[in-house]
Amino acid sequence: MTSNIINMAEHMRDRDDEMLSQLFASEPIADDGFSDAIVKRIRRRLWVERLALPTAVVVGAALAFRPLTELVRVFVEFEPARRLVQAELPIASLSGILSGPNLLIGGLLLVAGIVAYELVED
Repeated sequence: MTSNIINMAEHMRDRDDEMLSQLFASEPIADDGFSDAIVKRIRRRLWVERLALPTAVVVGAALAFRPLTELVRVFVEFEPARRLVQAELPIASLSGILSGPNLLIGGLLLVAGIVAYELVED
């Protein structure tokens, strides 16, 4: 909570404040749009930095999807692992987890989480 005294002090101006305002008041320097170009470049760079990591995660996940499914398939077909999985979890439920819609929903949730994290971080 801010104090009323501080807020009032910001709105009240005395003779010294007026003198300093007049001293530092000046016309903007004509720079033929240079300042606007710099601001645009900085904003563009910020957006590139914000989107680079989520884009890299999506591309990496897309590239790793097929090898990951092959790895899971090999793991399920591996005999000691099969015994472990059958003892812990039926194979039918494992194939249900790795179905297309579930993977798609999981991927979308991952992307949404990364985007939300990026937005909250700023």
